[in-house]
Amino acid sequence: MLRAPTHMLSKLHDGNPKIIILTLDSAQPDYELPLDQYVFQLVDDDHFILVQAEEVGHPKEDIHSFDLPPSNVWAFWAPGSVKDTSLDALKTWYVNTGGKDLDAPIVKGSQKAVMELLLARSLREAQRLGNMNLALMRDLAVLRESWLNHVRIPAEIEELLTNLRLASPRLIFSNADTPDNVSISIESRIIQPLPIGARGLLGFDLNVIDVGTGRGNLFAQLLARDTGAVLAKGQIAFDALCPGWIPFRLQSASAASSHSLELHIWTESESGATAPQIAATPAGLLSRFSFDSQANAGRSSQLLAQMLALKLWGGLPGVEIYKFEGELVNDQLAALEVPLPDSLVETVRLTRELTAPYPVFGYMERGKVLLRPLKAIPSAAVIRLPATRGLIEISCEVFIDDRRCETRYLGTRVVVTSRGVEADAAERGEGVLAAADWVELTEPLTPSRLIVRLPDVHNEPVDVHLFTRLPKPGPVPPHGRIVFSRFVAEVHAASAWNASPIMLCEP
Repeated sequence: MLRAPTHMLSKLHDGNPKIIILTLDSAQPDYELPLDQYVFQLVDDDHFILVQAEEVGHPKEDIHSFDLPPSNVWAFWAPGSVKDTSLDALKTWYVNTGGKDLDAPIVKGSQKAVMELLLARSLREAQRLGNMNLALMRDLAVLRESWLNHVRIPAEIEELLTNLRLASPRLIFSNADTPDNVSISIESRIIQPLPIGARGLLGFDLNVIDVGTGRGNLFAQLLARDTGAVLAKGQIAFDALCPGWIPFRLQSASAASSHSLELHIWTESESGATAPQIAATPAGLLSRFSFDSQANAGRSSQLLAQMLALKLWGGLPGVEIYKFEGELVNDQLAALEVPLPDSLVETVRLTRELTAPYPVFGYMERGKVLLRPLKAIPSAAVIRLPATRGLIEISCEVFIDDRRCETRYLGTRVVVTSRGVEADAAERGEGVLAAADWVELTEPLTPSRLIVRLPDVHNEPVDVHLFTRLPKPGPVPPHGRIVFSRFVAEVHAASAWNASPIMLCEP
């Protein structure tokens, strides 16, 4: 019944209001209507074909018959003398293909009659939308009232939120351990895209290689890329810098919703001053986060694939952690959590030989370590941690990862020693910095937390020894797969950096 070029079918079936004009010739009308209008020419008694403008540029022979009627048609208008039999055939086709009667009126006559019909339809649509909006507002008010008076937050959720507000800030991104670091001078503005959004961001660390000379200031600014708004800004004088990691912090973790951030670093100094140098590292697979600097315009493309050496810290949005002077709000926040990266955990090594026809030891995905107890003496493995400034605690989760295990009281333990202490000596307590008591696992898949608290801040490399044992000597129980995971180091906030935090303030 209706035919049109293939490229026009999507327009005729979209949700925009439209008017279809039925004519006897192919001439385009010289009047315009307030809605999208499409002219169909009657080519025989019961077929209409869409009339295209000359400049469309599509082949006119690419004609397709409609399988479904056009959508959201407000009116069919026949300004000429189209026969009633043709219009009746259109109605019959509409019922057969659309499954319902023709809901758009067919108007015969002048443009005034069509405009009156469109005005009446527009008023009805406006009233309908107003009623829908009023009903939506009423439903939202009822829902809000229900939440305020009839919904009670479970005590477990309230306790969880309280603990989250007291939780220590957490390291959420670090490329500090990447080899082949280089130093770059802050001679011009450096723009570093960040691989995280704004929500929950507490601050960042920069690795200063050379503090520079002369009088000047180093500026840092966090900018939302999607809106162009400056979220926070801070500065420090050259003579206040010191080599090493320099912390920049917000007073509280950001509650902004921006999904894309940039860190801008630049300096302003007197004539003759030398700008500080900071560390950069290869971007690797994160090449889209390589920094941009005008000073790199004439250098090799290799340098353009660099990121600034960064540590990004996060926390619960809106919870105040620092004062404006850089001091912590309370002593409970004096420790910062640093998850051990998977690249470090996967270096775990067995320190006592284990042999079995099935897997008994090895690194698993996402920072997990398998260590099965097999013999009368405990199984042992070690993770060697590099020097970590301000280290005060090592913790991890341990669980039986096979629900078929029926053996109870499988033992696990973590011991932290100085670098190079053997497993036998660690088990005897020689060279031990701190150790957790034996923890017995009783239920499969239920994790237990092993926490080793050091008696004092430690800045040297350490070894983390992992032990597992059977409840008693005898046959090895089936399915006794013990897995260590979620390794976390805690560092003392006042000892982890050479300088007090540089506070970033909202502009």
